[in-house]
Amino acid sequence: MANVTPGDVLKLVVKFSHPYYSQIQNVFHMAAVGTDTVDDQQVAATVQDFLGAFYQAVDLYMSSAVSLISWGIDRIVWVGDHWETIEAILDGIDTITGFTPAASGEVLPPAVAGLVLLRPDSLKHSGRKFIAPFTEAYNDADAEAVAPLTSAMANAGAAFFDLYPVDGEDLTLNPVIVSPTQNIYRYVDSVVAKAAWAYQRRRKRYLGI
Repeated sequence: MANVTPGDVLKLVVKFSHPYYSQIQNVFHMAAVGTDTVDDQQVAATVQDFLGAFYQAVDLYMSSAVSLISWGIDRIVWVGDHWETIEAILDGIDTITGFTPAASGEVLPPAVAGLVLLRPDSLKHSGRKFIAPFTEAYNDADAEAVAPLTSAMANAGAAFFDLYPVDGEDLTLNPVIVSPTQNIYRYVDSVVAKAAWAYQRRRKRYLGI
């Protein structure tokens, strides 16, 4: 059993299967703040709250053909000039609270995704979250996301404004944006959901977005 202690920075990796033979991966970060050390199962329950808030906001628009593979939690630290994973806390969790993708119809092409920009008080380290797969029903005549979907993506990003206390403990998991070039993280100050579709392709075929 792994524990999480105040001051830890956690990396959450969420993997989905795309119906076109590829994978979707989202990475989030959370900072542990408080005085208590808690075990991995307590942390998992709290992370479920955050992931549920993020993905439930958009699951009505996501293809019902997508499925969650798993998600996991790593502890990361700054080593020299980069963040490095030093411990896998949990892996292989195959549920997200309340997440039920429900859209029917043709799926948008692989690598086409909705984009949510997460902006801290310093724009130097903005975060980007690519969300997919959506379906053709939510692609408007201008080849952009329809207004209700854009609004839903903004609501998903709003999950970063909340703090997530571990039940019964003095420890809170706070969503943050980790700087890729410095030993710092920042809280999200504003969210922008883009109507224009984003495009992200991995270098190797079938590895997904």
